[in-house]
Amino acid sequence: MNFELTQDQKEIQALTRDFAKAEIEPHAAEWDREHKFPRDLFAKLAELGVRLCPTNAAAARLAAALAAGS
Repeated sequence: MNFELTQDQKEIQALTRDFAKAEIEPHAAEWDREHKFPRDLFAKLAELGVRLCPTNAAAARLAAALAAGS
């Protein structure tokens, strides 16, 4: 069985890594301290063609953040 990423998968990996480094990493500590996550990042990810499928734990944290008005 071959577990190596395809070229398309490698491109998606690079795209999302670059996005995270540019758009998320510089603000992550602040967002963690303030318990918020900006909703506009979802739109930016969607523009790149990235759709998120959060885990149950991630979905719970996101729901809590949205309920808090983040």
